Amino acid sequence: MKLNFIIYITLLYSYSIANNLSSSLNLLQKKNFNLNSTIGYSGINFHKYIKDESHLNDGSGCIKLVKHWYTHQLKTPSFQLKKGHHYTIGAYMKAIGSKYGQNIMFKISGLGEMSEINWNISSLNEWEEILLPYRAKKTGLYYISIFTFKYSLSLDDRYVNKEGSNLDKSATIYIDDFFVYESKNILSNEEKSLKKSFTSNSIKVDSLGNWSVYSEGKWKDIFPKFAYQDWGARDFKTYKEYGFTGIINIDTIQKLYKALDSGLKYNGIQINNFTAKTKKLMKKIKRDVSNKKLSSSSIILYNFDNEGRYLSNSKQILSELLWIKNYDKSRPIYMLNGVAEGLTRQYNDRIDVTGTYITETGNEIEIYENPINNFELLNKIDNQKVPVSMMQLQCYYHNLFIPSIFKGLGEGAKALTFWRGGKGLKRYNCPEDFTKNVWASSIKGEDGIFALIDKLLPILREPLETKWSASVDVPSTVSIAPRDYNSKHYLFLANFANKAQKVRIKLKNLKVSQVENFFTKKSLYFNKKSKDFFINIDKHNKGYLVLELK
Repeated sequence: MKLNFIIYITLLYSYSIANNLSSSLNLLQKKNFNLNSTIGYSGINFHKYIKDESHLNDGSGCIKLVKHWYTHQLKTPSFQLKKGHHYTIGAYMKAIGSKYGQNIMFKISGLGEMSEINWNISSLNEWEEILLPYRAKKTGLYYISIFTFKYSLSLDDRYVNKEGSNLDKSATIYIDDFFVYESKNILSNEEKSLKKSFTSNSIKVDSLGNWSVYSEGKWKDIFPKFAYQDWGARDFKTYKEYGFTGIINIDTIQKLYKALDSGLKYNGIQINNFTAKTKKLMKKIKRDVSNKKLSSSSIILYNFDNEGRYLSNSKQILSELLWIKNYDKSRPIYMLNGVAEGLTRQYNDRIDVTGTYITETGNEIEIYENPINNFELLNKIDNQKVPVSMMQLQCYYHNLFIPSIFKGLGEGAKALTFWRGGKGLKRYNCPEDFTKNVWASSIKGEDGIFALIDKLLPILREPLETKWSASVDVPSTVSIAPRDYNSKHYLFLANFANKAQKVRIKLKNLKVSQVENFFTKKSLYFNKKSKDFFINIDKHNKGYLVLELK
């Protein structure tokens, strides 16, 4: 599995989404950012300037991408970034002719550094933003490049065209309105896309992504904690003992009953590689629920893990999801956003909830940097109509597994998934016995992390938006997120550094007289005059804090 990530800030002007960054400066402002000509752009000879088409319909023009491979990149003029500062790089993209499988690579380069991200079109003939968050490692000049792929990266031959291309030959892709903003608070935009909720007789997912199940005659709020099955290498009872609530990728009726017998109440059915076997499993579940052998809430979602299919033929996937929707309306379809950012927005009318990775790197996670915000971004992204709920955690997060959980809680995660224990994990530097992970003992028991999450549940179900804010003096290694509940104020902190730290916290638009550790109720020092206070935050398995501000 791979990881990509995104962050959201709007444009300086009154674009189709309102913004609150009028005091910010587009670093491409004086460098033909709106493509009213080809001046300043390189690689333009491989593409085409279009005069009568533009994102804002202002006559400024745009670029038609013509050559679909890596060597024919369109490159912007250069701009200066500062070491350690956070930026949001973006542009607008539109597909004409076909919305299926239209993806581009968006990249920033400079000073020997590079970061890139895949972006996906979800709507035909409609401008949509493409974004890339970046923390500059060096001060100097950078540039943006953009290109499409000649070959599919799909691992499944059923989902690519005969010639191996991921692009519909009838499709045309336009690019317009580049921007680069510094993001001092990592995420600044307050624009929020409306989300749809899911409701059936047994399961609810509200527009914020919160989960509830109908059990024993009443509705119960839950925070699902899923594990991916480790291919028979472990008794499911072990997952129950460590606090998991279910297995997310059940693929046989026998495994479902095995999970339930082990005390795993809330499970997911895998619908990747949709086959007759999957249909048969769904029919058996419907039969056993009807016969009251199964509780309807024992399966709370259908899981579509789209890894390896993000540049594939969306028509096939859409038809599979439609069959499931028509056959079973009682439980939601979950889709991991995966390795192409914004991919899930293409399936708005087929899926009900989505999720994303917490961390910003894959196997190199232990670089000990605070990952850039993912959840709040995806919840705000243009045309992302389903709530973002699941945080995806990988076995190779090692010492950053627990901080990643609290990072996710602060960003708005309403559930979690863990990938995984079992065989074949040596290349990920993961123990095959998941209980041997350095974080495993921390999640277990009445005082374990999973039990603490349940204590936080009323707070976690609240909206992310607050009228106050907080910042730390070491944002590159410590995440901080505010939350309100029942007229009280809270802060979620996670330390990604390889050491304990003393952190200075500054509050804005909030007066408090006391600061307590939410779990221990221990009071912390607070300077009433400066609105600043200092706290000590531990590292690794203890690298988290939840503070209550009074």
